[in-house]
Amino acid sequence: MGLNKYRSFIVLRIILLLINLIAISILSVHLKWFFTTSILVAILALQIIEFFRFSFKIKNDLDNLIRLFEQNDFSSKALTIDYKPRFRESENSFHRIKTIIRNSKIEREVQFNFLKILIDNVPSGIIVIKNNSLYLSNKAAKDILNLNHLDSLSILKVNFSEFYQIITNRDHVKSELIALSHNNNKIQLSFSITSLILLKENAKIVNFQNIKTALEKNELLAWNKLIRTMTHEIMNSVTPLISLSEAGYIISNENDCPKKIENLNQKNIDHIFKSFKSIHNKSIWLKEFVDDYRKLIRIPQPKISNFKLSQFIDDVTESMSELFKKENIKIINSAEGHDIVADKNLIELVIINLIKNAIDSLKNTENKNIKITSNKNNDITSLHIIDNGEGIPEDIMDQIFVPFFSTKEDGSGIGLSVVKQIMQMHNGMVNVSSYKNLTTFTLQFRD
Repeated sequence: MGLNKYRSFIVLRIILLLINLIAISILSVHLKWFFTTSILVAILALQIIEFFRFSFKIKNDLDNLIRLFEQNDFSSKALTIDYKPRFRESENSFHRIKTIIRNSKIEREVQFNFLKILIDNVPSGIIVIKNNSLYLSNKAAKDILNLNHLDSLSILKVNFSEFYQIITNRDHVKSELIALSHNNNKIQLSFSITSLILLKENAKIVNFQNIKTALEKNELLAWNKLIRTMTHEIMNSVTPLISLSEAGYIISNENDCPKKIENLNQKNIDHIFKSFKSIHNKSIWLKEFVDDYRKLIRIPQPKISNFKLSQFIDDVTESMSELFKKENIKIINSAEGHDIVADKNLIELVIINLIKNAIDSLKNTENKNIKITSNKNNDITSLHIIDNGEGIPEDIMDQIFVPFFSTKEDGSGIGLSVVKQIMQMHNGMVNVSSYKNLTTFTLQFRD
């Protein structure tokens, strides 16, 4: 509506200018109309001045509005539109535009502040770098790095030069570990770097967390769990030992002295014999239990070498061929010739443990099969050992790698614990899945 009126008044002014020009042209040839012509010329000059004033008024207000938008100044009083009532629609349009953009700016500021508060409450450290300058950092970043303030990258350069070099020179890091030291405090960081375009400028988001505390906590929990398991197993053996020895002592005791042999009947002798036999068996079991524990904590450091996975699996399965024949198990090796960088002897121990575990699960199965496959994804090589045995109940899936946990009557509960520990020593992983009597153990090796 405002623009329609603006066009109407422009057209009206042009028409009046043309009428005045025509009148001046007609009257200027007659000297007797000289005074009237002079008045019309003066009116023409005023019309031209008014025309330009009216046009420049709109232009100046538009320029002023655009300047305020460019400066993000929506609280300024510089934009004063004071038209006559007939142009009130144009004035209202200007104010609506100003209000819309001001509200949009306020909304963006609210969103930014909300995101900043949200980031500040994230437990992970976050640093945003834009154009090689620190754009944003949260409270957790300062706390993790033990810094009083973090308002520029130069602070990182002074205190953590190695970390500074990495986050400024590298554009993408999926997940890496780095050990830092500051004020005699050691920090173990897990960090990642993501690059993106932020407001048409290159930016990087660095996300990191101190895993030293988490590792220490998990290590303590693991030891507590191990100690509880050991205590449980030892007490299960010690309790009957105490009972048996106490029974033998009572039978052979007479007034705190050994009972004479002639005072013992055959029943007493049989009971003492059975007691000593049980004590002997339990003692042997405890010795084996302690030996298993020593195996768990005395795994040698890996001696790394490079070898082909397919040939390696062939050699391991060939060494167990007689066992496969005895148990009537079909072994299928589909592992490919991926290169593995690891300790060959330790990984052989891992494979043998997993195959023996599969053999145990196949005892009550017909058409026994163990299949070994592999695949490679980026820098991770995965080896899968699959059996069609009884499977693993879901309720114990998270316990099978716990030391001394076993569902077998004669099991020590050490095999899978050793497997997990060896894989961790190789910076690898072991995972298990079991579905419809199909159990898969997956070993993951990094290049």
